[in-house]
Amino acid sequence: MEVADLSNNPVNIPILQKANVISQLHPLLSDVVPSIQQTAVFALGKLADHSKELATIVVKEYILPPLFESILFKNIFFKKAVTLVVSAVAKHSPELSQAVVDCGALETLVLCLEDFDPGVQEAAAWALGIIAQHNAMLSQAVVNAGAVPILVTSLQEPEVAIKRNAASALSEISKHTPELAQMVMNNGAIAHLAQVIFSPDAKLKRQALSALSQISKHSVDLAEMVITANIFPAVMVCFRDPDVYVKKNIIILMRDVVKHSADLSQVIVNCGGLAEVMDYLGKSHGSMRLPGIMMLGYVAAHSEILAMSVILSKGVHQLAICLSEENEDHIKAATVLSIGQIGHHTPEHANAVASAGLLPKVLQLYMEASSSEDLRVKSEETLKNILQKCTYLPSLEPLLYDAPSNILKHVLGQFSVMLPHDIQARQKFVRSGGLRKVQEINAESGSVLQEQINAVNICFPKEIVQYYTPGYSEKLLELLENNQPSYVDHFTLETQEQLCWQHQMEVMEARETHPRVESPWQTPQMPQAVEPCSPPPHTHPREPWRQGTESTLPPILPPLRGPPPVPTHATMSNHPGKVQGAPCPIPQKKGQHLRPGIYQRTPASGQVHSQQRPDPKPRGNDLLTSYTALHQKEIKLRLQTAHHTDMQTTAP
Repeated sequence: MEVADLSNNPVNIPILQKANVISQLHPLLSDVVPSIQQTAVFALGKLADHSKELATIVVKEYILPPLFESILFKNIFFKKAVTLVVSAVAKHSPELSQAVVDCGALETLVLCLEDFDPGVQEAAAWALGIIAQHNAMLSQAVVNAGAVPILVTSLQEPEVAIKRNAASALSEISKHTPELAQMVMNNGAIAHLAQVIFSPDAKLKRQALSALSQISKHSVDLAEMVITANIFPAVMVCFRDPDVYVKKNIIILMRDVVKHSADLSQVIVNCGGLAEVMDYLGKSHGSMRLPGIMMLGYVAAHSEILAMSVILSKGVHQLAICLSEENEDHIKAATVLSIGQIGHHTPEHANAVASAGLLPKVLQLYMEASSSEDLRVKSEETLKNILQKCTYLPSLEPLLYDAPSNILKHVLGQFSVMLPHDIQARQKFVRSGGLRKVQEINAESGSVLQEQINAVNICFPKEIVQYYTPGYSEKLLELLENNQPSYVDHFTLETQEQLCWQHQMEVMEARETHPRVESPWQTPQMPQAVEPCSPPPHTHPREPWRQGTESTLPPILPPLRGPPPVPTHATMSNHPGKVQGAPCPIPQKKGQHLRPGIYQRTPASGQVHSQQRPDPKPRGNDLLTSYTALHQKEIKLRLQTAHHTDMQTTAP
């Protein structure tokens, strides 16, 4: 009795082990006093539960077979103590569980499962679940012992503890292989588990939801059987349960259903599953978030429509929060994978991920040396899948500065596709410094990265690309240093200017000597003694009134344009029916002058009109007109001086 009390305190276990208390308890198992037997078995269970080493000693001392042989003739307290020893030994390892099975524990537990006492049934169901949890072979041994039908029947017992342990045992059996899950389903477990969900007991709902998820995770057929049971309306109501593990198991159930097909995912989406997952992710942390993160990735992976449903449900925003708040690599890896499943479908999906600012974060995880290998692999895969679809250039540009070459070639590939068709994007790319950064990238000749750089450079003029090429400013400075400015002779410029004025005066003299053509009906009559001069080579083709002059000096300044002459009847002598020699007045409005041109009189009205439109402003203040008037005065003065000199010369 004292050993049993001491074994309740974990501090005393090492002392009892050194005292070799198990060998001392072994003879007490066959004592004639039932209470002593029960206490000895209970003490063995406490010791075996404490450590794997003590559990191994219990197996090696050949203690278990006599217990199983005499259990049918013992009371309920002895049966409970024996099932406790089985659970304590089997929980440590598959090897110890197999040793317990070899001792005949399964047949004993099945008999206890059919006992009338609820406590014995509860303990037996718990022990069966402990044995089945290790591997498929032990679970198959439990099935072969005939425990599954009895466990399904136990779900209908009124005691909550029995139903809880039975649901747990069914969950442990179903999780290993599709065949074991099919065996559980064939015994009608799904319908009974669906009824258990309505129980107010949170622990019972946990185990029932866990069993349903373990059944549905193996194949599409099993998942469809779970859906056919019409459990999800009741499952969605369970989200209002305050127990966080109930909510977690609901998320796990939905995750294991949606991963099989798009149709099953659509069923969960139609039931409002996405909204519940978003709310769950916002209120949970750590490993509790993992099922929800994976569920979003499974839903988005099936089709573009389902991925867009995740985006519209603000799933990308929640994944961004999870990626920034979580520290464990396996949670980050699952988040990155789900992000990639959302963004790999179309440019619209990829742009939704990129606009959330997730690409730089994923790139950082890929480049961090502290990241696990699994996280790095998933980050690289996600980046490549999204970059091949992304057309949101503002989110791609930051990657130019940090991405390695194997990622950078995908970034430049998207720029080479988008820039040729968007002039505003090209302008922004230059102003933001993206083109400069592209020129600074060092790529091997002939590599894929160099080809992408060339494809981007083709989108811009060569001068701009050359301007942003590293070292171009130094080349310009070298040209400036080697440049020698030419000497300017101001005296030569003044001499040329004087010659230009002299040339202009000669032109005016020749104009008075040889009258120009003013109308299409007049042919100028050249004097016989004076032959017409060919126009100088510098005469402007649009100034016919300057033709007929001759000069040997090239113009330094542009020729001056004088005011047009007033047409007379004499200038239109070739037109029949007109009086020659009289001035032909041109009708003008007050404050309005006609531009130079060819004037003609319409036969009907007898008015003279210009082929050019009238100038709304007077040209009297024109600078060129002022220059012409000045030249005319100077020419007249020279002519008068020359005439006076001739008169003095010819005088007797």
